[in-house]
Amino acid sequence: MVKTLIMAGGIGERLWPVSVKKRPKQFHKFGSNKTMIEETIERMEELTDETIIITTREQYPLMQYYLPLFPSENVIFEPMRRNTAPAIALGSSRFSPEDTMVIVPADHVIRDKENFLKTLRTAIRFAESHESLVTIGITPTHPYTGYGYIERGNVVDENDEVYAVKKFHEKPDYETAQQYFRSGRFLWNSGMFVLEEERF
Repeated sequence: MVKTLIMAGGIGERLWPVSVKKRPKQFHKFGSNKTMIEETIERMEELTDETIIITTREQYPLMQYYLPLFPSENVIFEPMRRNTAPAIALGSSRFSPEDTMVIVPADHVIRDKENFLKTLRTAIRFAESHESLVTIGITPTHPYTGYGYIERGNVVDENDEVYAVKKFHEKPDYETAQQYFRSGRFLWNSGMFVLEEERF
């Protein structure tokens, strides 16, 4: 079974003062009549069999307000706000060994939904057939220091544009970001992953 884990515990500090602790950015609308978390759920429902959200107890009233029909049993609370890896580890407790996990943030604005779903379908197929952890990179449009980067390695599957990851890089300074951008070998790290749960 293919299941989604939505990471929804962040407070979006980079978008302050729009995004604040009492109403983080995933509960805002950006060029849409729906919040980002609502749009994330709808996208993933087209692709996977079940959706689980990991968030904080402080944000749960917002979830109940914006997502009144979302099943409460599919919500996991972080005991405290940590980074991505601990949240994924906690969320994985709700997956079976035979499940494929699709891990996505709740706060992405995605305009080209069809291309996004096509990319994730490719990632799911590859993860399942190659017993691999797959991550999604975003082609940079300009040098930016606010994201981590993925350095692309050798091509693994030319038909589906799948590459090995050479290295993950932390958020760079502007000069380094310019070098990354000019090289064409670096992608923005989207924070999206696909893997079989037993590989976690």
